[in-house]
Order: sequence, then C-alpha cells, then structure tokens
Amino acid sequence: PQAELESHRRYLDIHTSIVNTERIDWYPAASLTVVSPYDEKQDAAFYQKREPAGAILVMKPGLFALFGPHDAHMPRLHAAGKPEVVKKAVMKIRLDMPL
Repeated sequence: PQAELESHRRYLDIHTSIVNTERIDWYPAASLTVVSPYDEKQDAAFYQKREPAGAILVMKPGLFALFGPHDAHMPRLHAAGKPEVVKKAVMKIRLDMPL
C-alpha cells in the first residue's frame, strides 16, 4: 500500500510497530490543502503532502502514537531510508461511543 496523508473524524487512531521501524509524518490538518474531502464511509480526508512535516515520528517496537481528528498523519514511510518489512497494529477508538 502507498503512503497517504490522512485524518479521521469518527475514530482516534493508535499506531504501534511490532516488528521493525516505521516513520509517520504528522501535520495539523487545518494547515494542509485537501486533495480528497472527508468521506464519511471511509472516515477519512486526504491531503497534499508538504515539507517539512510538523513532526516526524520514528515508530520503533514498543512505542505508540495517538492521532485525533485534528491530526493529519502519513504512515508507511521508511524510517531507515531503505525499504523494510514492518509489522504494525492500528487500533481505532470510536469517539462517540457511549460510556
């Protein structure tokens, strides 16, 4: 799969690497140009990437990152400058879930 710069509205995303290291670029969503407007079915909006990233996260096994509705994030980037097989988990937490 190709890396895409995205944000979500209904779910928080929690990313963690299990095997090898992945890079995730982060941006404030409001600062980006929308390429594909929010699609409720996909729960995603997609953006045009720009440089530099607001933050670069190097996701080694044991670390996790949480992304909310205002966080645009681009996972699936090479952390070591070379392609590497990464096994990871993404957990989604529904924001409007009743307590």
